[in-house]
Amino acid sequence: MKQELLTIHTSRTIMTNELIKIMDFPEENISYSQIMDKNVFNKKTESSLKKTVQYLKQLYSFDENDKRFLSFQDYWNKIEQEEKPLLALLYAVNKDYLIKESVEFINSVKYNEKANIEGFEANIQRNHPTRFAPKTLRSVAQNVASSWKQAGYLIGKIKNIRNKRTPSYISVAYAFLMAYLDGARGEYLFEHPSVQTLDASKDEILNLLKEASNRDFLDYNKAGASLIISFDRYLKEL
Repeated sequence: MKQELLTIHTSRTIMTNELIKIMDFPEENISYSQIMDKNVFNKKTESSLKKTVQYLKQLYSFDENDKRFLSFQDYWNKIEQEEKPLLALLYAVNKDYLIKESVEFINSVKYNEKANIEGFEANIQRNHPTRFAPKTLRSVAQNVASSWKQAGYLIGKIKNIRNKRTPSYISVAYAFLMAYLDGARGEYLFEHPSVQTLDASKDEILNLLKEASNRDFLDYNKAGASLIISFDRYLKEL
């Protein structure tokens, strides 16, 4: 069965400001749905609130029975505040096809060079030549670019200059966890979209994986060409 293509980028971005308000809500013993019902986003109309909640749930699920979201919640509470938008992007890459398909384009833009909206448009057109009308295509491309900007890969109010978004060992561990949950093992982990999103060389990633292993985020062993990365112990404890 062909998997349905899901995206919120026809109307929204990865919505990090709204996500932070939910995930960092100060009250305990309250569900995510209840937090959203409180209108922590300060939306002016019921319709606007409903749409915001709909898109947030579509992208992030907030399902605490889902290992992907449960691990996202766990990592969210461990990662530095400034890196939370990157964590959101690494999660979204697995859920939203337009973000997933834009990883290769972002990686092709050299640091300090401009990531043109036209480049985002061309990338979308290449993957979906008849899917979007020209006006919609421009809006969608701007939303996708905004998501990358929220995560720190682009800077500048208008120019979208490619910025190096160096990950921490926590975000590297999370990217590999997403790959692991999708069934990737060994060197195949590096081919997963979340891992491809990491703005670091393979050597840098391996060093960060070692650090993550030392801090019990994962089990890591590399001997010659053999690479073993396991999250079984972490997932059991989770």
